[in-house]
Amino acid sequence: MKKLFLFAFAAAVIAACSGEAEKQAPSQKELKTKITKINDSLQVLYKNTMEQSDFRFPKEILDTAIALHLEYYRYYPKNAYAAECLDKVQQLYIQKKEYVLALKYTDTLLVKYPNYPNRATLLLNAGSTGEITQNKEVIRKYYTQLLEEFPNINAETKEMVEFRLAHLNLSFDELVELRIKEASEEN
Repeated sequence: MKKLFLFAFAAAVIAACSGEAEKQAPSQKELKTKITKINDSLQVLYKNTMEQSDFRFPKEILDTAIALHLEYYRYYPKNAYAAECLDKVQQLYIQKKEYVLALKYTDTLLVKYPNYPNRATLLLNAGSTGEITQNKEVIRKYYTQLLEEFPNINAETKEMVEFRLAHLNLSFDELVELRIKEASEEN
């Protein structure tokens, strides 16, 4: 009787485990609908944050949004929308001030989707993340890559990035002071 009970228990565990392994991926449409809804909710919350000084942004929604975007990417990595999902994930991690994870997903996006249409903006934002974290290697990596891949970016952005790379030894505050000094000398 004991053996029969153990056998039945083992069979139940195996069935439960195999059932989980066979879990079906949600449809693309279903996931996109969920993502659209959460993105719409985020927009409302951002608006409330800007309009109401006492409004408290529920940070848990960022985790939910990240999970949904990553779920789409993991189930449908060959779909073009997956790249947009990774871009949103890195943006959401920046909002959470989780810069290492933001850069991780930035790098994933850059490697897996080399023709991503917002690549220049992505590189510029990654360099700016280096500014926030005061990580000169991050600044150098992404700004250099930006200039190499997009030599014809708009003149203002190009000048700003080149100036920053030429003055990596300075902190952001020192860089601002230098800009002010140079502007006053020009006038």
